Amino acid sequence: MDDHPAVWHQLSDLALAVETTLIGRLVGADFARQEALRRRVASMKAELRGTDPPLALRLAAAPVMASWLEVEDILIKFGAMKSESKEARRFAANIIESAQRRHTSALREFAKAQDLLSRLPLHKSSQRPQPRRVV
Repeated sequence: MDDHPAVWHQLSDLALAVETTLIGRLVGADFARQEALRRRVASMKAELRGTDPPLALRLAAAPVMASWLEVEDILIKFGAMKSESKEARRFAANIIESAQRRHTSALREFAKAQDLLSRLPLHKSSQRPQPRRVV
């Protein structure tokens, strides 16, 4: 694995494993939809994190994406319950509300991380200090 660090990086990426599992739950074995959703998640992550994000921001973005996928999964499963009993609809509403709260919390934590990182001197200019030129 030392010769191929990309392999162990991908195999140890737990956020990617969670995303893959949730995508599988959402679309099943439809490989075209899996790929489309993977690309959508990658696009949303890139927009959320920006270019060349620090580790803290990459870590903070993972729960945002996982909770978004979870909310979508739950809405698909429980969102259209109309003919079920009142108790079943209430149960579904509680599940949906809990997932939405987790997603809101993940977004809030991401915003906090973004705010904290924006206060760091190196992050403000988004440039690393240049070495001093000796003349």
